[in-house]
Amino acid sequence: MSRDERMILDLLLDRYERSRHYREPGASRRAVFLRFDRATLPDYWDERRGERRLELNQAVRNLAREGLIELRLSRYSREEVERVDLVLERLDEAYRRAGRTPRRAREAQLAAVAEAWAERWAESGDWRHTFAARVAGAVHAGEPLPARLTPDDGPLLGELCRVLNKLGPAGLADEEPRRLFSQRVLGNSKRLEAIQGRLLRVLREFCPEPLPEDDREALAELGIVENPQHVLVAGPLVIGGLDIGSTGSDVGLSAPFVKRCTVTAVEADRVITVENLTSFHQLVSVLPPRTVAVYLGGYPGPLRRRFLEKLSAVRPLAFSHWGDIDLGGFRIFVHLRGHTGLPIAPLLMDVETYRQYRSAGMPFDERYGRRLAALLDQPAYAPFWPVIRAMLADGLRVEQEAIPAEMVGGP
Repeated sequence: MSRDERMILDLLLDRYERSRHYREPGASRRAVFLRFDRATLPDYWDERRGERRLELNQAVRNLAREGLIELRLSRYSREEVERVDLVLERLDEAYRRAGRTPRRAREAQLAAVAEAWAERWAESGDWRHTFAARVAGAVHAGEPLPARLTPDDGPLLGELCRVLNKLGPAGLADEEPRRLFSQRVLGNSKRLEAIQGRLLRVLREFCPEPLPEDDREALAELGIVENPQHVLVAGPLVIGGLDIGSTGSDVGLSAPFVKRCTVTAVEADRVITVENLTSFHQLVSVLPPRTVAVYLGGYPGPLRRRFLEKLSAVRPLAFSHWGDIDLGGFRIFVHLRGHTGLPIAPLLMDVETYRQYRSAGMPFDERYGRRLAALLDQPAYAPFWPVIRAMLADGLRVEQEAIPAEMVGGP
C-alpha cells in the first residue's frame, strides 16, 4: 500500500472513530466520508503541483478497486475527486491494509491495564485506585479519558501506574535521584524524564495534596530529585558529633547523614529557613547570635522537613521563614508550615518590608495578579493579606535578594 493510500485510509478511519457509527453501531445512516477540499487536502488543489493531484487520484482509484472506499467525482470535472466514502462493511480490511490497530482493541488494552491496577490498589482505596478506576470507567462509557489519556496510551498507562505504585499515595519515604528511580522502576534511566509531564498531569488531577507548579519541585516533593541532595545549615548546633557552629560557616549534610544522625545540641533560640541560595549565604555571613539558618531552595522536600523536625525535637525553638514577597514565596511558606506542622512565622515578608523595598520591585501581568488575588480567599494565606493587597495596588513583587540580610536582626 502506498503512502497516499495509507494517508487517505487513516483520515477516513479517524473520522469513523469520532463518528456515531463508532459510538452507537447501527444507529446512524450517514456516511463516513472525506471531502477533497482545500482545507483537508491543500496539495490536491495546488496549481503549481499538478502531479500531486494525479498521485492522489491514483491512490483513491486503487482503494476503490479494492472495495475499501466509494469514489465520488466532481460533477464539473471527471478528473477531480469530490469526496470518498469509507465502506463500513470492509472496516476490518481497511484497518488491516492501513496497518492500524482498531480503536476498540486499543481501548480494550487501555481498560485492561487500568482494571488490573485498580484491582491491585482496591484495598488501599486511595487516589491511585480512583485514577485507575476512572480510566477504566471512561473507556467503557465512551467518555473523555482523564489526564488527557488517549486509546493509544495502554503501554504508557502501564508505566505510569508502575511509577505511582512505587511512589505510594504520598511519595517516597526517602529521596532518590530521578535516574536511579527510573532505572529501578522502568528499567531505563532516562524513561521517567520522558514521561514525567504525563505523570505530573495525573498527579495534579488526582492527588489530593497540591503540588508545586514547577515540575522539578513537584517531583522533589514526592521524593524524586535531580541529584543527591544536601541540607545546607549554619549556626550553633551539634549533629552526629559534628559541631557546625565551630566551623564558622555553613555545612552541607548528605541525605544518608540526615537520616541516621541525631541532633545532640542546639545552642540557639530560633531557626530561620531561607528560600534562595544567595540570601542564605548573605545571612550566614551576618548570622545573628543563637540563630540556625537552613537553606530550602524552594519547596522543601522530605529531607529538609525531616531535618527541621529533628531540630524541633531537641528544645523549644522559634521557627521563621524568609522568602520572596511574591506568589511563589507565599505558597512555599504555606506549604512548609502545612507539611511540617511547625508554628512557623513569616520573616521580612510583611507589608512594611514590601513598602520599604518596592523601589526594587518587579512588575507582574494581569494573569499573575488574578492568581495572587485568589489567595485573599484562602485562610491559610491570611498572614499575607495586607501585603498582597499592597502588591495588587502597585502591580509589583519583591524578590528576596533585594532585601539585605542585615534586616534579619537578632532574636
